[in-house]
Amino acid sequence: MNAPNTHRKTQEKNTMTVQVDRDKCEGFGFCEEAAPEVFQLGDDGILHIQQPAAMPALLREKVASAVRVCPVAALRLRAPGHADG
Repeated sequence: MNAPNTHRKTQEKNTMTVQVDRDKCEGFGFCEEAAPEVFQLGDDGILHIQQPAAMPALLREKVASAVRVCPVAALRLRAPGHADG
């Protein structure tokens, strides 16, 4: 009997989404430095987010760091199904 692929299930459960408040974002770029796989600051100063389908633990930690270092608190990390209230 084969054991289920628990690593894959864990990775899928750890899927998070990143949100940017464009009214707050001033384009400092600290998020891009912390997690360049996810955040790209365009030449126009607009932040672009490459939302991964699944966020492994290492990438999730980098994104969480990016959220923490944002000087204007423009980023949020959300669990799937999370609704603002």
